[in-house]
Amino acid sequence: MGNGINKILPDLYLGNMKDARDLELLAQHNITHILSVHDTAAPVLEGVTYLCISASDHSKQNLTQYFRDSIVFIHESRLKGEGCLVHCVAGVSRSVTLVVAYIMTVTDCGWVEALAAVRSARPCAGPNLGFLRQLEEFENTQLAELPQLCLQTSDAVSRTFFFLAKKSQRAGRSW
Repeated sequence: MGNGINKILPDLYLGNMKDARDLELLAQHNITHILSVHDTAAPVLEGVTYLCISASDHSKQNLTQYFRDSIVFIHESRLKGEGCLVHCVAGVSRSVTLVVAYIMTVTDCGWVEALAAVRSARPCAGPNLGFLRQLEEFENTQLAELPQLCLQTSDAVSRTFFFLAKKSQRAGRSW
């Protein structure tokens, strides 16, 4: 299982199913929005805004169909200054894939750089091979079709992720 909650960006966190049920932890990080992506995703806490996606962690699962809704959900939460936790069961594959797609949308990072940046904050991040292919396909064909959310995001965020990705590559981390 993943290593608990990790801050990826201001107001954006990755975690596991246990983290998503920890009221004290959620309050500590001002998390008011939860994006749950796993086989039995359903709202579990009152007073929390949810986006629940039923999806398995196998290479044939199509997550691309959920990218747009996930990106909008995360971004709207962040624009309000409210924390958003994205989680699956372990916080390693499905949730990481959605966060990488979000980062690709709000920065000028490709999927390799965005994943490296996520791994710098959450070393256990490891989307399955099918999800990696979907991120590559998203970068090559669909990313340009999404609204330019990056216009509403600080250039500092983009520079930070680019720096983290380069630092991770220099450290010899592979994906």
